[in-house]
Amino acid sequence: MKLTEIDRMAKLMHDTYEFKAKEVGWKTQESCKVEYEDLPDTNKQVMIYTAKKVLEQLEKDKVDMLLELVLEIDYVNVKQ
Repeated sequence: MKLTEIDRMAKLMHDTYEFKAKEVGWKTQESCKVEYEDLPDTNKQVMIYTAKKVLEQLEKDKVDMLLELVLEIDYVNVKQ
């Protein structure tokens, strides 16, 4: 199965969370100490939802930064 960008982000978030939680001594749910693909559906859906929101915000921030850059360049060109 080919993972989408959202699935890849969700997998990264799950793997990172489980790794760091273990490293700092946190106890996580036994059912979540598995590979991303084997997570219970409800846990996977939370990861997917969170990943989607993070990616949406990153995309929005990228667009906002590009718009600011274009406006700045245009302003500089107008002043010349």
